[in-house]
Amino acid sequence: MVINNSDNRGKLARDMVDGWDAKDLVYYANSKMEDFFTEFSDEEFDKEWRSFYGLDFMTNREAMKIVLELVQKGNSSTDLSLYAGSAKALEAVDVLQDYMNDLMREEPSTGCDYGIGG
Repeated sequence: MVINNSDNRGKLARDMVDGWDAKDLVYYANSKMEDFFTEFSDEEFDKEWRSFYGLDFMTNREAMKIVLELVQKGNSSTDLSLYAGSAKALEAVDVLQDYMNDLMREEPSTGCDYGIGG
């Protein structure tokens, strides 16, 4: 009987993979990546997607400039079509909403002050 140990598993895995063609390797890699992505939250998946495809991330500063411009023009958040870059305006509102949520997050009930102020 062959013992199931690290050396034997490694040998069997190497020998099996050596017998695969490129199509088999791509299929296996795709399958593993799909399984890996199922564990992601929507936010994590969005970040991975944007990072891989080189999509720009709007910074809080950029979002604030757009929202302030909307306010100065007198546009309401329900009438973003008046803003030339309405898709960007919607993204700016989302970015600032996320930022606000982060700022408003309650401190832990343990009384921890995140190490600030000793």
